[in-house]
Amino acid sequence: MNSVTDRYLVHFPTSISGIRCYTNASTEPDSTASTPRQAGLEIFIINTNIQPLISVFIKATMQESSSVIMAESAAMALASTILNQLQCRNTMILFDNQQLVHLLNEVKLSNPPDWRIKPFTQIAANLLSGNSSQEHNDTL
Repeated sequence: MNSVTDRYLVHFPTSISGIRCYTNASTEPDSTASTPRQAGLEIFIINTNIQPLISVFIKATMQESSSVIMAESAAMALASTILNQLQCRNTMILFDNQQLVHLLNEVKLSNPPDWRIKPFTQIAANLLSGNSSQEHNDTL
């Protein structure tokens, strides 16, 4: 039986049918100084429900990220916004940040590890709650 913290753990994301959305962020590692730095955000959406497969790849830049989890949260918020605009329903969102997954497993999202990510997690929660999307931690 899976624990609550493993609720969003996916071992083989390619076996998920339907619309999948992978998010990722890249920035310098966190340091004690926590100075704002640029981050790269990537989103890959693939729809396996139709043939030929349809996929979209998006690259974006965040100018002032103060932490790795902030960049990852921004990628998730951007992906949620795009999925909402594309009217994608029943989408699996996969990302590789376990700290973010643990936060999303909380009922109220009230205890983020960094309060500066709250706007991003709230955007994602608001947009995803209406379209039956689920977030997953992609750890292979």
